[in-house]
Amino acid sequence: MDLLASYAVQVSAGITATSALGILYEAHRMRGAVERNSERGAANKTRSIGNRRWLQRFGARLVGNEKYQPPHRFDPDEEPRPDGGRQDG
Repeated sequence: MDLLASYAVQVSAGITATSALGILYEAHRMRGAVERNSERGAANKTRSIGNRRWLQRFGARLVGNEKYQPPHRFDPDEEPRPDGGRQDG
């Protein structure tokens, strides 16, 4: 009976250790994912700012001066906007 109890304790300790390792591994994966997402977000923000600057400088050449308006500008003489005059950008 003593042998069975010691075997049960060893099995229980093994299961606990395996669970702890699994939790540590998942925490490590999550930390890596959060870091990658932060880096990706920073890169997207930098690219977005660069695209906006590029459009401000060269967008009129692509579309034509009479049609082009930077997307973040709003002309107050224009008709009221359907979204209540909300300005994006």
